[in-house]
Amino acid sequence: MVGNELRISRAGRLALAFPGVACLADLIVGAANASQWRNFGHQFHVALQAAQNHEPAPAVTAPHSFSTISSLLTLCAIAAIIVVCVWQFRAATAARALRLPAKRSPGWGVAFWFIPVVSLWMPYQAIRDCLAPSDPHRTVVLRFWLCTVGMEIGTFVTFIGLMSSTYFAMVTAIPTALCALGVVASAPRVVTSIATAHRAAVNP
Repeated sequence: MVGNELRISRAGRLALAFPGVACLADLIVGAANASQWRNFGHQFHVALQAAQNHEPAPAVTAPHSFSTISSLLTLCAIAAIIVVCVWQFRAATAARALRLPAKRSPGWGVAFWFIPVVSLWMPYQAIRDCLAPSDPHRTVVLRFWLCTVGMEIGTFVTFIGLMSSTYFAMVTAIPTALCALGVVASAPRVVTSIATAHRAAVNP
């Protein structure tokens, strides 16, 4: 089981860090197309008012970058999600075989990524429990997860802000970018720490 985990660890490091890279790319593209996002926000507001007044709603045109670069990133993100899910399942299965205590089963640990609300903390618990309670690298997992949640919330707030105020969006984009950089820096360490701990447990 540990061997299965180790075989996907290299790909897992890249896949777990990919959301940070995608976030940075989205922020750059969003800033470069700020005027399009403001126009999109205005169109959305006009369409909403028309719908509330039971009038024909005008067509809403999304920013060009939304249908090109973002679509490409989405395809890469889907591939990354699959790799992360496989890596996490194998890592959690290996941890269970090594008799490490865990609050969730390997299957549920992966499933929680796709369940609203609980996805804010339960995937973190599942990854954390791949390490022994006394393992100092659990702090790396926590740092990675805090950056991930901050990045996701910041991205949402930033793009909502782009639809109304470029200045507000730029202010929120700074901490969001820092969180994204934190994900890129810490994600490979999470995978490496778990792989190293499991390898050492099998070959002390």
